[in-house]
Amino acid sequence: MIFERIKKIDKNIYEIIRGLKSIAINQFSNGENDSNYPEVNKLKPLVKDANGVLNVEKLAQVIKENRTTLAKYLDD
Repeated sequence: MIFERIKKIDKNIYEIIRGLKSIAINQFSNGENDSNYPEVNKLKPLVKDANGVLNVEKLAQVIKENRTTLAKYLDD
């Protein structure tokens, strides 16, 4: 269940990421850039590990540091 997953992820990280719209999460994790999401495309390299896998800790940090840029992708 979701609560079991939350226990595995630091609560602070979860709180930061939970406000991100699902379409933005999909775009961050997608390997291809979509011209409809230029803000995400610019930040995408900062949220992936060397093997190209989305790193939730990096994603949380990027969201925290770029709230203004990503405002239209946030629910709050």
